[in-house]
Amino acid sequence: MKSIIQVNNEEKLPEGLRLAGRKVPAADGKQVPLYLFRLPDGSNMEMVAVTAGDFVMGTDDSDAPDWEKPKHIHPMKYSYWIGRNDVTRGQFKAFCSATGRAEPEKVYFDDELVGNTDCHPVIMVSWDDAKAYCTWAGLVLPSEAEWEKAARGIDGRKYPWGDVWDPKKTNFLDASCPGDKIMMGNGKTLDEHMAAFGGRDLEYNDGFPYTSPVGSFMAGASPYGALDMAGNVFQWVEDWWDEEGFPRSIRGDFSSPQSGSWRVDRGSSWGNPGVLACRTTMRYGYAPSDRNEHLSFRVLLRSVL
Repeated sequence: MKSIIQVNNEEKLPEGLRLAGRKVPAADGKQVPLYLFRLPDGSNMEMVAVTAGDFVMGTDDSDAPDWEKPKHIHPMKYSYWIGRNDVTRGQFKAFCSATGRAEPEKVYFDDELVGNTDCHPVIMVSWDDAKAYCTWAGLVLPSEAEWEKAARGIDGRKYPWGDVWDPKKTNFLDASCPGDKIMMGNGKTLDEHMAAFGGRDLEYNDGFPYTSPVGSFMAGASPYGALDMAGNVFQWVEDWWDEEGFPRSIRGDFSSPQSGSWRVDRGSSWGNPGVLACRTTMRYGYAPSDRNEHLSFRVLLRSVL
């Protein structure tokens, strides 16, 4: 098995991928090369490179749920490219137009359409919808490990930008969101539902009551230049959900569950408190057929030949 990744102009790239000829912001004040992957409709998906190498996965923090534990060194023997942004509403509409698949249901809160432009991340997509898009595009969903390395780099940082919470770097549950008016399926308001997790930050207003257009928080970029890896929308990944977390890692088994009832989603959303929910280890699961206003996805291209 051979792994390739572009480090200079002489390195070969997978079919459909090319350098954009410019760099984009990454964490710690760095700039990284931007790549473009050609989609079937002729448009381009922005991608950033993640190099091979071990990284810190999971957490041992006392305030984290058991399903995020334990903290361990996870091997990553190949390089890959991950979508710089979540798949947008416009990109998903192009897929639907080309394949005849139904467009996602529209969601309104207080008579306002959530994610109302083609630059917003697509929402109301199931895991099956995400997989279908990836198949059409010639890409795949990230694994949990691929997603987490792209979000936090190799040093085990708490947030994509570092270890200190910064409300200016992501879209989370703050004063802009009418959390006292949004009703949840359990009969509680969003504010009531999230009170146990830190609640809505009423002292900060990011200007986005719901989802924000992709690329709105450049300062929140990950070490590899991926955006919105904390906040805005949850993201489907390939793996089956395992509520026990990563206990197999202690035995040196880094494989994912081979079956289950739920698929994993990573990241956090506009409807989640920032300090706890925007951590790079945040993980949860939904049935593959589930769709909601918090769920989206991003794509990945592996370099393994």
